[in-house]
Amino acid sequence: FDQLRRMRRSAVLLNMSRGRVVCTDALVKALKEGVISHAVLDCTDPEPLPEGHWLLSPCAKSKATILPHFATNTLYVRKQIVQDVGGQTLLALETTSNMRAANDERKKREDLATAHNITRKFGMDELVWNHMSARLEEGGFLITPGGRLFDEIAPEDLHKASSDNVTADIIHAAVYEARPDVQAIVHLHTPATVAVSCLEDGFVPLAQESAYFYNKVAVHEWEGISDDVDEKPRLMKAVQGGKSNVLLMRNHGFCTMAKSVAEAWVLAYYFDKSCRTQLEVMKASGGKLRPPPAAVMEHASKQAYLPEFAPGVCEWEALKRLVARGNEAKTTDE
Repeated sequence: FDQLRRMRRSAVLLNMSRGRVVCTDALVKALKEGVISHAVLDCTDPEPLPEGHWLLSPCAKSKATILPHFATNTLYVRKQIVQDVGGQTLLALETTSNMRAANDERKKREDLATAHNITRKFGMDELVWNHMSARLEEGGFLITPGGRLFDEIAPEDLHKASSDNVTADIIHAAVYEARPDVQAIVHLHTPATVAVSCLEDGFVPLAQESAYFYNKVAVHEWEGISDDVDEKPRLMKAVQGGKSNVLLMRNHGFCTMAKSVAEAWVLAYYFDKSCRTQLEVMKASGGKLRPPPAAVMEHASKQAYLPEFAPGVCEWEALKRLVARGNEAKTTDE
């Protein structure tokens, strides 16, 4: 399986040699998890496959083509195999690709709807303003529709490519163009983050929750409402390089940038919390801050992205359940 994982996801496995070449168990796992897109087999282990084996099931038809086992050590036979199954394989691959794109969009619609709902629930929204988006595998992105309170937004409400709001389109399009690694963006104007964006020194990481953002906050100066495409190059320049996970927009708000909707929203939650902590410390100390030593923050920032602590890994499923409970309560009230 580890060897199969090194292949590209678009790879097609051609197993046309006698004997055991590919472990069937590992192959099944790779196909189920999308590690490879398709397999063409003329021999299996065990052979023949037992009745009820996953490779013989209807759900495996678009992922594996199994041929009768006969000698494939002649150019003639190899040529015939390629001619016979080539068209079928391409069709299967096209079907698989379309299914993958559809599943990708469905999941991102669900996650974005959840993100909007919990933003409203945690009081981080601004009526019908602010936007969240997710890049689609097929190209373009899903984004907040506008004109709705965030707890009204359902998966089917998300717009493709355009939000009917030029400001949102300029900001999100700029980030996606500048950062191919970014798959989701959360842009909010919470009171604490706006206040910090107005400070001369901007954001200062002070506590454990701010370790996510140590040396990862880019800054963009306010140019007024972002309704001019001429602002895009400056937004792109601010986030280029792949290091930042937050764009602090002076006198405006912020964006979190991440590999998933879950990660982007949880980062937004902790960035808002970090800004609230900063403001509380400034209020209590008369503006005097005592940041942790740089070496400690550097260490903590690495710990924050360990697999078991990375933003969204532990929190997202619990947040989805919170939304589900709210939806159940609404249904009961109705």
